[in-house]
Amino acid sequence: MKTKTILTNNLCENNIDSLYVKLCKLLEDNGQHIVSRGMAVKELIGVSIVLTEPKRRFLENSARNLKLYYAIGEFLWYLRGSNDLSEIEYYAPSMAKFSDDGSILQGAYGPKIVPLIDDLIQLLKNDTGTRRAVIPLYSADDLGKESKDIPCTLSLEFLIRNNKLHLITNMRSNDIFLGLPYDIFSFTMLQEYIAYQLGVDLGCYYHYVGSLHVYQRNFKKIEEISQMSPHETAIFNKSDSIFKNFSEIIDLEESIRKNKTFNHNLNLLMDSDFQKIKTELENYRYSREKNVERKTDIYMRY
Repeated sequence: MKTKTILTNNLCENNIDSLYVKLCKLLEDNGQHIVSRGMAVKELIGVSIVLTEPKRRFLENSARNLKLYYAIGEFLWYLRGSNDLSEIEYYAPSMAKFSDDGSILQGAYGPKIVPLIDDLIQLLKNDTGTRRAVIPLYSADDLGKESKDIPCTLSLEFLIRNNKLHLITNMRSNDIFLGLPYDIFSFTMLQEYIAYQLGVDLGCYYHYVGSLHVYQRNFKKIEEISQMSPHETAIFNKSDSIFKNFSEIIDLEESIRKNKTFNHNLNLLMDSDFQKIKTELENYRYSREKNVERKTDIYMRY
């Protein structure tokens, strides 16, 4: 009797660029064509990836051309606990089409994450072996809800093992071209933030996806990326300065976005990580003021 071979969709790399090229090739070679919500999609189901060095998180792939200003802005939007459309629309005007009321994004992660962070940290401090440190992002109320913005992420699970904080992200749906690179950036930043609060080392990042897919308009891009030679991603956030002074980073982003004066901590001005964030956000504001054309297809939230 013949046994069917089951494709194992598992990848592990130490940096996001190597991981991303291999993941695109996996989807290009093995993805199945389906129609979802009336649109042509290439899809793989049951995909798991591991990033062993989460600091190598910001995708530098030239064909993808990720926007660092958006990655930073989205992460800080999460950590402010905000669902305000205007705050994220500043970085990606296309986000407006996913709001049900023109004011908020009902699927925003921030209001689901921030109220639980203190309890999560306390739980991990009280029991370093706990398996209960989970932040749910998709709730029972989301099932069948009529909304333009249903959370793609199901849960975030934090585990301390051998004095390292690991993060396991479970996603029902992930667009490999538009969403995945930004999700990995934000969630590994959150992982590092919580590791810093706990005083433990940074462990591995695990990313599990029910439906990994790409829409037809980006088929050619995924094919192109799948044929590229990967390189090792640089470290983003080499020191702990961002998390030591996190409230100031939050204030900095808001000040630049609203074009207000910000009184800098003089020690922060000497820090390269702080300067990188500051320069990126200032350059983006400058480009908006000069009406520089920027692509707004940052995200497709399905």
